[in-house]
Amino acid sequence: VLFEPLDLGPLRLRNRLMMAPMGTALDNDGHISDEAIAYYRRRAEGGVGAITIEGCLVSQETVGPEPKISGPEYLPGLRRLVEALKPYDVTVGVQLMHPGRQVLTGPSVAPSPVPLHSAAPIPHELTAAEIADIVEDYAKAADLAREAGFDYVEVHGAHGYLPSNFLSPRDNRRTDAYGGSLENRARFSLEV
Repeated sequence: VLFEPLDLGPLRLRNRLMMAPMGTALDNDGHISDEAIAYYRRRAEGGVGAITIEGCLVSQETVGPEPKISGPEYLPGLRRLVEALKPYDVTVGVQLMHPGRQVLTGPSVAPSPVPLHSAAPIPHELTAAEIADIVEDYAKAADLAREAGFDYVEVHGAHGYLPSNFLSPRDNRRTDAYGGSLENRARFSLEV
């Protein structure tokens, strides 16, 4: 069954083997590099039915070791990557991410001013307007993904990144529409 085609909505995968997104740190200041393209091309040559490109940062001000999908200046590399994989009959997606408070440098943000651990800085508590801006960042990133030629997007909501911070009652101590009940804590992810 693993090698049989699979229909997922409008997508047809040539088989049921999927490469999960894995960080490579092969980007060049947020831009897709030739090394990253070569890495993913080797995986496509291996015969998987789908590849999800590693988490790409959706917000321009976020600093990290990940590639970015936060502005049109990143489109040339993203397009080159998709075009390099298409000859291998592989379905190509991209993971959209916002690390929230899990950054090495740059702005650390979260639903509440709860640090990642005892030695971490206290993150900036997002305002409702800033939350709306980040939701819009995800939407713009999805548009850029479509423009780059990706077949699908995946929202990274695990590992303590921003969506999971909103969901966690330990990390989210808000009392507004984004905190308290599970329905409110899920609001950010649902808006994204």
